[in-house]
Amino acid sequence: VYGKTKAICEEILAATDMNVARLRYFNACGRNVKANLHEEHEPETHLIPLLVKNKQATIYGNTWATKDGTCIRDYVHVVDICRAHIQAYRYLETQEKANFAVNVGSSKGYSVKEVVDKVNQIIHNGEMDIVYEDRRNGDTPYLVADNTKLKELLDYTPSYTLDDIIESMKLS
Repeated sequence: VYGKTKAICEEILAATDMNVARLRYFNACGRNVKANLHEEHEPETHLIPLLVKNKQATIYGNTWATKDGTCIRDYVHVVDICRAHIQAYRYLETQEKANFAVNVGSSKGYSVKEVVDKVNQIIHNGEMDIVYEDRRNGDTPYLVADNTKLKELLDYTPSYTLDDIIESMKLS
């Protein structure tokens, strides 16, 4: 349902005569350290905050056709998302007519196991336990942003690395 409603909203916006920028985020995460802002969900369902808060990691599926059998995902820092919005706004200000969609991600894929290992190294000093569970319904093995249009149209490339994202979460 979630994906369908996003697609319907995009169709509606694409059909208007308004100047519209539709930014498609991939896995938004990280903390704005300068503004002391962080994500908070109850219950927490997002991978990196779950890993930061817990010394046990649950990985759903390790039999995918990927290098380590776990899903590949794209993670983008919230500050990069904010900067992409600013670039989109500036672009729209200069256009008489513009209506477009761009992906906002790092364009780098990390396996769930790689993310778990990074958080374990940076946050938990190698003391995490990893539990493997069955795949979840609806998961797909590979979701990574193609930022070509973001770069070409808005002259923007996200700058935060996965390590930067995890480091920013230390203080959450």
